[in-house]
Amino acid sequence: MSNASIAHHMLLFACDAVEGNLLEKGYWDCSHHYFSCKNMRTLYAWAKNADSTALPQDVGIRIGRQWKLQYLVLQVHYKHPISPESEGDESGFRIHVAQEEPIYLAGLVILLRFNLTIPPNTEKTHGNMNCILNTTEPLIPFAYRVHTHNLGSVVSGYYLKSGQLDFEPIAKGNPQWPQAFYPMEHEIEFHPNDTIFAQCTFNTIGYNIETHIGFADQDEMCLLWIMYYTKSRDPKDQYILCPGEHFEGLNRALPLDSDKPLPRNISLEERASAHDQHAMLQQGNPMDDDHSMLIFTSVLVSAALILTIIVIRSRYTGCCSQTRKKNHIFDDNYKVNSGFKKLPILNGDTESEGE
Repeated sequence: MSNASIAHHMLLFACDAVEGNLLEKGYWDCSHHYFSCKNMRTLYAWAKNADSTALPQDVGIRIGRQWKLQYLVLQVHYKHPISPESEGDESGFRIHVAQEEPIYLAGLVILLRFNLTIPPNTEKTHGNMNCILNTTEPLIPFAYRVHTHNLGSVVSGYYLKSGQLDFEPIAKGNPQWPQAFYPMEHEIEFHPNDTIFAQCTFNTIGYNIETHIGFADQDEMCLLWIMYYTKSRDPKDQYILCPGEHFEGLNRALPLDSDKPLPRNISLEERASAHDQHAMLQQGNPMDDDHSMLIFTSVLVSAALILTIIVIRSRYTGCCSQTRKKNHIFDDNYKVNSGFKKLPILNGDTESEGE
């Protein structure tokens, strides 16, 4: 894994193609070549000294040429400028793959805001998102992750079952804590035509500058990630984006306590700090095997494989480290069968339990 004093956050993408000159080079500045990873799909994210995430038993992420996911790209957003000659950075991923088809495929729903004006000295400004799930099969959420920059106080998620009017909670998180994928606190099952909601709350008391959504440290972001598994093999059921409000004003009906911050947790706040030097969750030589070597050069080519485990360990993968915008950096760590006490039953199948 990484340390927040080195890497602000990390992202793992899969894509169908990479520009030839960049593929040969093996790394690039993502502020100038952000969309060089064609048909890009986000697989995972890490920030603020987060813990690892476990995929449930019999769940995998499908990659490979026939699925138009033949390259994996690790995007690292460094806290400060860094170069390949720099010492002490072992942030990144180790990839484990298998050729056996799992029972379930993992996917992501990402609710996000592309624009929002956040006024200064205001206790509560909401960034709202909602959309209908146009899926072909049920989705079983098992983990969630929230993300804002420094002004976010709480991110909440809810859903409405098709034809019903009562909001059901999905998740609630403090974006100033380690931005991990946290296990769901209760069993949830999304069905086709359910409506999902998210709300970011920003607190700018004592902050005298108007803020906008953007990539720079001084900007803000607003995202709720929901990781799920499904029996569906339809590619559109594996990755779902929900940008902004599909139904403007509908979020005003959310429960009154939706923007109430969680109780303080000093331990998590300290751990999320970039100065917490005890948050190196995994150490060792990042060049232990060929998979690690390929990840650290930003691109891994793979064919018809199932991604089962991802361990975060980056090493000076070039992205945004020397640009004016200090974007976040995401990191990824999956360990099968560790960390989830109980998972929901899908269509009567046997439930899976973690260690």
